[in-house]
Amino acid sequence: MTKTITITDPMKVETGDKAYFENCDFGFTVLDVDKSDKSQPFLVYNPLVGYDAYAYSQQFDHATREVEEPEWPDPHDLRLHVYLGSDGSRYIYNPVNETDDAPWVAEHKFSYCSRENIEEYHHDALPLIELELITKERES
Repeated sequence: MTKTITITDPMKVETGDKAYFENCDFGFTVLDVDKSDKSQPFLVYNPLVGYDAYAYSQQFDHATREVEEPEWPDPHDLRLHVYLGSDGSRYIYNPVNETDDAPWVAEHKFSYCSRENIEEYHHDALPLIELELITKERES
């Protein structure tokens, strides 16, 4: 799943971004960025003239970038899974049966919820890292 982010700092623009400039109602694909050139760091394709041109950073308004958005895991099994969220909390997947519509619980919460609800209320936890559970047999 992808989402579009907006970049307002011209020094954070990367090749492939779409840059927008003052007094222009469409964006230009950034072909190259020379971060050492503070005046004209962006090489863009200009469709109005049909060739590449350098653009002035002082006319830069913003840029957009398509990024991969991490998704909430969906194990689809009856095993216990524990995840560490980027927010420092643990998230537990512990379904009761195959049709359990609320197999998720967040650390320090007392009610289970669906994948959609936990994703909505704990979006800042993404990305998650699955923690490995150590059993007594594996300890020895």
